[in-house]
Amino acid sequence: MPIMMGAVVMLLAAAAVTPDRPLPVVYAMADDHALVALADTAQGEAEVRITLREGTDMLDCRPTLVSGNKAVGPASCRLVMRKLGWLSSLPAADGKSTQIPAMVVRWFPVPHRKSATVDYGGASPINPTTWVTPDDYVIAGDGTTRMAITIDASGIVSQCRVLQSSGNSQLDEHGCALTRQRAHFLPATDEQGVPHDTQGVHTVTWLRP
Repeated sequence: MPIMMGAVVMLLAAAAVTPDRPLPVVYAMADDHALVALADTAQGEAEVRITLREGTDMLDCRPTLVSGNKAVGPASCRLVMRKLGWLSSLPAADGKSTQIPAMVVRWFPVPHRKSATVDYGGASPINPTTWVTPDDYVIAGDGTTRMAITIDASGIVSQCRVLQSSGNSQLDEHGCALTRQRAHFLPATDEQGVPHDTQGVHTVTWLRP
């Protein structure tokens, strides 16, 4: 697998569970509905946990706390298995299989028209509501920054450039910096389930509190 182990660890760290932190939330995109054969109208969420079957290299996934459409439970398992299942084949620091953390997968109905402002090229965002918070509004001004981002095969944003300025270059640079620092994804995968780099479009709207 042509992926740096350090980058994989960064992805897992972004989704790590601590006593004072809730489970990471994956926001399934329109592409994900098609990827796991879930109806475009389905919505809801499920907590999923993937474990390595004892004494084998087989993975098991169990959806729990399913709300909304019941089909999102097995669909959430299919999505996480497709995008993170390969991690179980990578050895952790202790020599054992890398553990995939529990997470929540949230599904929304697919819009009739694809968004021109948010498109992650097959990657699925993790905790996107935490990427920019009210505490980040340290530069005066309002506006919307639309940016092109490169999401690498480990789910990290490696590049960011402004496509449409907010009208304030400082806000634009701040938005790109926060996106590179905080945005994490379940990576895009090919037909064999192998993760790969992809291109996306991300938008930050700045409104003074």
